[in-house]
Order: sequence, then structure tokens, then C-alpha cells
Amino acid sequence: MLVLQFQESENNSITIHGFSPSTFRSLLNYVYTENLHIGPITACEIFNLLMFLECSTTLLRFTTDYILQNLRQIPADDLLQIICMCEHRDDVQYILTPAMDCLASKFLELACTDTFMDHLPPHILIHIIKTEAIENDSTTEEKVSIPLTY
Repeated sequence: MLVLQFQESENNSITIHGFSPSTFRSLLNYVYTENLHIGPITACEIFNLLMFLECSTTLLRFTTDYILQNLRQIPADDLLQIICMCEHRDDVQYILTPAMDCLASKFLELACTDTFMDHLPPHILIHIIKTEAIENDSTTEEKVSIPLTY
């Protein structure tokens, strides 16, 4: 981009939307120092950035392994995003089944979000419905209405 006839070559900069400055800082810190302080949310953000940039590095493997070890701490909407990104990359396929099972166990959390049906592909919904991993929180009496219009 910076050497071809694109706008970025004139500006000497690239603008990427959808990622926080702290995520880029963490990635750059790792590139220059090979040190990374990571938590569940940071791991998800860095994972998404690496997937967006189509990187296949040691850092991708590290963040993927961290996510696998901490699936229960990752919010359901982040898990859904990770699953959707992993489906099209062979090098991270091993995360799909555990992540989908964990997502199924967080189904109520996911179903209570405003954008639940906007971002949930039908095949993932079918997997969740078929699984036995759906947890029923008996303390929650809230009813969830799911419009099934596909």
C-alpha cells in the first residue's frame, strides 16, 4: 500500500477502523519487545486484529491458546466474533469446537443482547440449539423471545 499508487503512499500512513489504539499499542509493543501483557479482552482484541491483518504468527498462536484457556471469562459477543473469524482460517480451526461449546453455555447472555440475531449465523444457532452445553440459570426468570426469521 505504501509503495503502490494508493492514497496511503502519499500520506505515509494507513488508517484501519474498528480497533482501539491500545490494541495497536499492545501489538507494536510485542513486535519491538516480544513482551505482551494480556487479559481475556486484550487477547480477543489482538486476536481479531491479527485475523484482520491475516497474520499467522507466534503471537496468533499465543493469543489463541490464551483464549482457549480462558473461554469462560470471555464475553459471549466476543466469542461469537472469534468463531466467525476462525471459520475461514485453517490455522485456527482447533479453537472452533471449544469456543462454540462455550458460546452455547453462554446462550442466555448472548440472547439478551440487542444485536443477538443480527450477527448470529444460522449454522451457529443450529449448533447451539443442538448442544447439551446450554446452561439454565434457575435464578434468572427473564424470558427471552427470539424472532426466527431467516
